[in-house]
Amino acid sequence: MSGTKKIKGFLLSIVLCLCINPLFSYENLDTICEVIDVIFENKSEEALSKLMAENIKNPKYQQIENYVVKLIRRQIIEAQYDFALRATYIVLDSNIEANYDDDEAFVLYIAISNETYSY
Repeated sequence: MSGTKKIKGFLLSIVLCLCINPLFSYENLDTICEVIDVIFENKSEEALSKLMAENIKNPKYQQIENYVVKLIRRQIIEAQYDFALRATYIVLDSNIEANYDDDEAFVLYIAISNETYSY
């Protein structure tokens, strides 16, 4: 193999590595928040559970969780207790998987449970 072909092959492999690397990186936080917004609009437990599970190792996991908890609080204000309770349970379940402790999510879960089942 000539020197020119080796250089071309080397440059091609560098270009391919640069193009493929973003495919394996975590999504932009803004993009994830947009997906979470749609999940809450559709009240999709399965989609929320999948998103949380897929992002457990994401370095921005705590920011993702904080955004979800913010939307859960909004659900509570709007008296959407059923989905808020299920979403909080998903957050707590994800915390167990991530080995992360979130007292706020636990307090929300207890508060919603008391509100929902106090009637």
